[in-house]
Amino acid sequence: MELYQINILEVIIKGIPEGLLFVYSVFVFTKTRFLIKQYLLMVLIFTLFVITIKLLPIGSGANSMLYIIFLMALMITMGKVPIQKAFVAVLATAILIGVSEFFNVVLLNSLYGKEQTVSLIGDPATKTICGIPSTLIFAFSLLILRIGIYRDKLLVKKDGTASKENRKNDFDESSL
Repeated sequence: MELYQINILEVIIKGIPEGLLFVYSVFVFTKTRFLIKQYLLMVLIFTLFVITIKLLPIGSGANSMLYIIFLMALMITMGKVPIQKAFVAVLATAILIGVSEFFNVVLLNSLYGKEQTVSLIGDPATKTICGIPSTLIFAFSLLILRIGIYRDKLLVKKDGTASKENRKNDFDESSL
């Protein structure tokens, strides 16, 4: 099995944005508050873990399982998310990522055809660029879920101020 090589383009275009979204998605699914500094540190740790695992000579299925286990452990230890909530949220995140990647492949196949898509994904630089739509689909899906999950919390009082419930389950504004 060949060692996977990571290039800076992949880290900037896919690694960092996906790390930001993966960690955030668990907070969204669990409705857990977080501090921005804590969140960014967790993203950094998760992204470095993903890069390190990608350098190992193991298959992508094993990589994915390690990411899931590590993200769950990270959310339990640093994010202070209860084990049951972390488990469900990380699995929901993995499913949402899988669906996003599926739609990306369908999109690429419809635009370029199956053979050209396989060719594009074969080159690391074009694979990274072709993966951008799946990240955008994941981000958009997460935004829709975030709005849906917090819809009832987004009530505004008659005087135009947000209710305490609106701020209760969101990130800590004092960390901005």
